[in-house]
Amino acid sequence: MRGDWLAAVLGGSVLAFPTAVASGEEHVLRILWRDHHELLHDFEQARSEADAVFRRLGVSVAWEEERKLERAPEARIQVVLMPSEPSGWRLPKNAMGVVLLPERSPQETVYLFYAPILRSLGIANDNGSLLKPRERRDIARAI
Repeated sequence: MRGDWLAAVLGGSVLAFPTAVASGEEHVLRILWRDHHELLHDFEQARSEADAVFRRLGVSVAWEEERKLERAPEARIQVVLMPSEPSGWRLPKNAMGVVLLPERSPQETVYLFYAPILRSLGIANDNGSLLKPRERRDIARAI
């Protein structure tokens, strides 16, 4: 059925793309992952979790990590992991992320804030080398 859309709600905003299930076509969601501060210590786990969610919806995910790019990104959505919310953004306290749609940035961008994610998980230590394996897994799953 044309006109059906799948929506993912992130941080109170909605990312929408055509559903693959209705048409039988495979849709590919292109994501550019940016972690300039190397905060996430288990990217593969986070990627696996996201892939599983989208796969159940009939959407394949093609990931590119910015540090591995040899050419300009063709990603449809950028996902940027930041230590915390930048000052001046005026988001609600403990916001774990925000989505900027194309009218506010060149392309859809999801900003994830590491410190509030850890707080929501009850993890006080953000030093990756001291995290327990279960904490690393929980952080990757949450992101």
